Amino acid sequence: MVRARSFAALATVALLAIAAEARGQASSPYRFGVMGGWTYPEGDYGNFIDHGWNVGGIFSFGLPLVPLSFRADFQYHDLGSTTRSSGGANDSHVFDGTVDVIYALGPATPLKFYVIGGVGLYNTSNTATTPGQPDQSASVTKFGLNIGVGVKVSLPVVTPFIEARYHYVPSGFLGPSISSSALEIVPISIGVVF
Repeated sequence: MVRARSFAALATVALLAIAAEARGQASSPYRFGVMGGWTYPEGDYGNFIDHGWNVGGIFSFGLPLVPLSFRADFQYHDLGSTTRSSGGANDSHVFDGTVDVIYALGPATPLKFYVIGGVGLYNTSNTATTPGQPDQSASVTKFGLNIGVGVKVSLPVVTPFIEARYHYVPSGFLGPSISSSALEIVPISIGVVF
């Protein structure tokens, strides 16, 4: 019980410190944030891999009342396995780092729709398991593109958002038991920028 109270007190102090720091950064053109959500594989890639989850971090630069801003982010996608006819399974993990341009649509109001797009570096790790055989793994890193839409709400201290993006990396993401012409994923992420 004492440990639980100590942990709760420590967590409260940490949250208050983060909020105070965020309040000081609210007027700064530099912002930091976190995001997480669901990732859906598409195209050929979706035939071998099931949907999964994602988590990531954000660094953005933008000036108040200017519709154009810039963002660098990274995301980790853990995609669920699918069972093959042989009884084996495929697992896939994607780590991406992107640099993007964001253009806010409409008048300067707290609720703002935006489009986002840019380039990035993508690393995909695929593992195939087959009963009675050693696991097979492959990892590939390539450049790709992304584009998407989102909506954000500018509050005094934080800016929550939700967005969906389409990521495309040309051929070369071939792994054990995966014959995909391209990496195509659509993460739907909920996040907050401080």
